[in-house]
Amino acid sequence: MASKEGNTATVLETIPEDPAPKRTTRKKLPDSKPSKPSKPSPEEPSPEKKKPAARKAASKKTTTAAASRKPKPACKKPIMGPGRPKGSKNKAVKKNKPPAKRNKNAKRTTAHDLLAAIQDDEIPTNAQVKADYGFSRCYITLDQSKLYNVYRTVLEDFEVKPEELHEWLHHEDGLKNVAAEIKAKFEVLLGPEDYQGDYKWFLENQYIWDPEDLASEAKAARAAKELKEYYDARKRPGDDFDWYS
Repeated sequence: MASKEGNTATVLETIPEDPAPKRTTRKKLPDSKPSKPSKPSPEEPSPEKKKPAARKAASKKTTTAAASRKPKPACKKPIMGPGRPKGSKNKAVKKNKPPAKRNKNAKRTTAHDLLAAIQDDEIPTNAQVKADYGFSRCYITLDQSKLYNVYRTVLEDFEVKPEELHEWLHHEDGLKNVAAEIKAKFEVLLGPEDYQGDYKWFLENQYIWDPEDLASEAKAARAAKELKEYYDARKRPGDDFDWYS
């Protein structure tokens, strides 16, 4: 037994110890991620920068093509006539409607001519109009302007139609009937102070409508004479205003 133990000891002593096994170094495998591209040299631009340049060239072509095209004319909205329904948003339609056209078949009378002169803000100059409605009986132009105001009130403010005024004139009493109708209109519709002066002058100068009213005619003739003498005394060289119409 002792010899066997001594043999094992000698065996252990004679067998050298093996060194630690070396680790085999692995070869580096290529990374799955793509490596960053190296910066291109300034002399050789990268292909990525060439693409925008190509796009710019294409955009230039489109702009030149668009510039060569003629612009389309703007579509205008149709102008809506007066027969269109209310509430139209078209601004081309005038708010103030034109006056209604007179019927061409209707008979034109001196009353229509009187209204036309009043609308033009003028004392009538037609001889027949002046004779029919008393302008020729006025002594001075100032009285004609007063008479003009009376008829303007009747035709425009009181809205008497020319046909109605013509009927008044062709009554059997003629101008006397016209005066009676005007007086009735004034008494019914008189209100504003603007009519007070016209109505007062109308009452004081009834000779224009009634040749038998000699008192008012004499008063008007005297007032016209005094007014002419007053202005003749103060007349300056070059003044040629005709106080007698």
